[in-house]
Amino acid sequence: MIDDKITIAYAYGPQNAGDFSLNLGTISLLSEIYDKKNFYMISRFGEDSPDFKESKKMLTKYEPDVSLIPCFFDVDRYRQTRFQRSLNMGKAAAEYIHYTKMPGAGINSDSPAIKAINESEFVFCNSGNLFYWNEYRRDLAYLYGIVFPFKYAQRIEKPYGFLPQSIGDIQGLGKLLMKDLFEKAQFFTFREPISKEKFLETFGEEHPVFLDTAFFIDSFEHDIAKEILDEVDLDENNFISITIRTAKLGDVGSLEEEKQSDIIQKLQKLIDHNLSEYDHDVLLVCQTKKDRDSTRLLKSIYEDEHRVKIIEEYDPVVLRSIYRHSIFLIAMRLHSAIFSLSAGTPVIGLYKEEWGPKMPGTLKLLDLEDSVFEISSFNLEDIYAQVDTMIEENEKLREKIFKNIKKIKRELVDYLKQ
Repeated sequence: MIDDKITIAYAYGPQNAGDFSLNLGTISLLSEIYDKKNFYMISRFGEDSPDFKESKKMLTKYEPDVSLIPCFFDVDRYRQTRFQRSLNMGKAAAEYIHYTKMPGAGINSDSPAIKAINESEFVFCNSGNLFYWNEYRRDLAYLYGIVFPFKYAQRIEKPYGFLPQSIGDIQGLGKLLMKDLFEKAQFFTFREPISKEKFLETFGEEHPVFLDTAFFIDSFEHDIAKEILDEVDLDENNFISITIRTAKLGDVGSLEEEKQSDIIQKLQKLIDHNLSEYDHDVLLVCQTKKDRDSTRLLKSIYEDEHRVKIIEEYDPVVLRSIYRHSIFLIAMRLHSAIFSLSAGTPVIGLYKEEWGPKMPGTLKLLDLEDSVFEISSFNLEDIYAQVDTMIEENEKLREKIFKNIKKIKRELVDYLKQ
């Protein structure tokens, strides 16, 4: 173990179990190299935000030695009004310029986040889906906030690097702001190969591909699903799970009603097929608060069908335990797929092009590209055939998944130790 202090930016909130799992997975990964008692994590939220308080509570539950630090400034796209966000954008821009451009700025700062970076030997960018600037996501305050700790580290000559990322299209101003940041990093890694190709096309640089750090939450191994499954009257190992998504990229707002309706109708057909062709039950899982309404809407269609169940759960360790008992998962949320795959459970991934490459890219990396479908254009018969494969070759698929994950996880640890 190395005793140096390190800073990780950012720690995500618990509103989305997938996002929060990156905190736990990254800590687990880096604990193979560093002593976690010396970990600082900078939150995505300010100290007064409910998300900061909930994050701290859940992080303490699993990692009591890690210090969670409030964000530099508070730009909350979910709870703040447009006017509040505009004010904070000005503050973000001013602080960004001050700390990243002014010589000597930050040496005697009262900011806990600035102090953490000053004391650290290295600054890691948490794994995730942070860097976009295109027609689907274009938010200057967000961009200033995301690049701030790494630009500050760069200014004080502190080494920094990027744990596995997904990268969408980066155009215009975003490309100008990020190019120098990426070029001067000690390392940059991707969590799936499609992002690697996009990055090469945009910036002309090639970097290695590994796995999303949420795959490392298996170190919190707890088979705690039985009580939850009993509560909804599900037999262990005789059900499939489904996660639904109707939110836009970044969970900022919902898809247009026509697109939402199309998703619901197609999932309904998949559920009907499973109910009519097989004797297993169907579990609808809400693991992101943005998905609560759409998950409940889908369940309401089957109000009188006792074989369709629903649960709401935001603890990634609990969710992984639930998916472990599922025959397979139909996933529209990337991290539901990751929780499932990390437990060895096969996945059918559904995605929309506008959500970026993370779902198809992750399944491609694990040699499971036959199991991913673009929801706007897929053929239902192809998915029905894949359902048959999931059931008939279940044990074979589980062995393949475990083998591929173990190999790539080992490669990432070895890469970071270099």
